[in-house]
Amino acid sequence: MKFRLNLAGVPVDVTTQYDEYYPYFSPYLEKNPGTPPLTPPCPANDRDIPAVEISPRRLQTASRIYPPDSAAYYVEYMELCPAISSAITVFDRIVFHAVSFIWKDLAWLVTAPSGTGKSTHYCLWKLLCPDEIQIINGDKPIVYIENDEVFVTTSPWTGKENMSQRLTAKLGGIIVLEQSDSNEITRLTVHESAGKVFSQFLFDCNTEQEAKTACRIAEKMLKTPVWLLKNRGDIESAKLCRKTLETYLESSTSH
Repeated sequence: MKFRLNLAGVPVDVTTQYDEYYPYFSPYLEKNPGTPPLTPPCPANDRDIPAVEISPRRLQTASRIYPPDSAAYYVEYMELCPAISSAITVFDRIVFHAVSFIWKDLAWLVTAPSGTGKSTHYCLWKLLCPDEIQIINGDKPIVYIENDEVFVTTSPWTGKENMSQRLTAKLGGIIVLEQSDSNEITRLTVHESAGKVFSQFLFDCNTEQEAKTACRIAEKMLKTPVWLLKNRGDIESAKLCRKTLETYLESSTSH
């Protein structure tokens, strides 16, 4: 199949071998009226539009890192994520591994290695204050620079819970999750958080340009606060996190 997506305002031409996962991409077709009203530096003409395809060789090689029973179409779907992420770095966009949601009109990223409890933490927030938050993406949002600020929007890779809405918001901060027997939250320095943030970018990193873009976006992201939340995965951890962010917003607006 061949189709054109609009991801964070950037058109991308995609060719796939399989069509089983096409419904995940259909909301992002460039002709779709639900495209977020962004004003990115889009390609000037069709010759500048990125084109992405997962080669049979890459598909075969990549299948070794997925569970043995993974279907080929699933491997292609997942491999398109870093491949497309790399393709859009030229427009200051990149995929980030996190649950992203809007609270207080800002986007918040909850990040950690897979299986650490990101989705659980979001669900606890939803239980705690259901009317205050809106999901952006449950697993792999796109972060991008616009007018020298960082914004967060959704992508076709939404995690096993399939949580996603066509929403975009300015980045408010980042919460790094760590499982623990107790709940404790600490604001990290840039030095402490740089590696934790950079390691959650999802892209191929085959060129110097891709690496430089990732570094530039990370630098902008680190201008927002980053907290380490050691947590038990209970409602009290969500309460602690929410109170900490609330205190931060109150202090930042008072200055």
